[in-house]
Amino acid sequence: MPKIGQLSCFRPSSDVLEWIQPPSWYLLALVVHRGRLVVSGESHEFEPGSVILFEPSSRCRIEVLGDQEVTTHFWMNFLPQRVGTHLLALPRVVQLGAEASFWEQLFRQGLNTLPFSHSQFYSAGWNLLWHISSNAAEIKKNQYVRVAEEYILRNLSSPISVAGVAESIQISHNHLIRIFRQELGITPSEFIRTKRMQEAFNLLVTTNGSIKEVGQKVGYPDPKHFHRVVLATFGTGPAEVRRNRSRADVYS
Repeated sequence: MPKIGQLSCFRPSSDVLEWIQPPSWYLLALVVHRGRLVVSGESHEFEPGSVILFEPSSRCRIEVLGDQEVTTHFWMNFLPQRVGTHLLALPRVVQLGAEASFWEQLFRQGLNTLPFSHSQFYSAGWNLLWHISSNAAEIKKNQYVRVAEEYILRNLSSPISVAGVAESIQISHNHLIRIFRQELGITPSEFIRTKRMQEAFNLLVTTNGSIKEVGQKVGYPDPKHFHRVVLATFGTGPAEVRRNRSRADVYS
């Protein structure tokens, strides 16, 4: 069971709600109106009775769509335990449909008992997390990791810093490193170097451009630096990689 943090319910006073999720804490929100979710520029529309998950340090915005009464939201901050093998994962948005009223009632009952005990509210939140979880292989990649990957691949030939990638997707430098390690098992710097070397290998064995030009295309304008990185990656320099192209397997 995760560590449970702040519990709350409230009725928003405007049609737009914006905040930055605190570091370390995830948020489960049970939202009972139709609206649009915007997280770091990525937009999702949701129906009444939806569960929305927010990662730590994310910039969040919820918009009410259309002319409708805005009723109570139920929010629960939680911190997963980092143990075991990740077989289940949580999607960003889940439409509960006809089940929404059942879960809303469970949360209301839990709130009513909060002055005496947190156990009922904790139980409702924990069971809802299990209810919406899915096979990890079927869940889309963390949106921040996916958007960061796309940014890096678009800018392989340009100077790229981890801080610059984090700023481009509006999360902190440390959070970007953390989610890359969780999702891919490597740091953003290692991902950048790997993708640059994949592209360098491809260009060396499939094109006739100069080694200097290849280095420039993958973000290494200094030929000596490019040579050192290729040597460290493949055990041989770029000229040798090219000479052996006829019997080289494409690096992937």
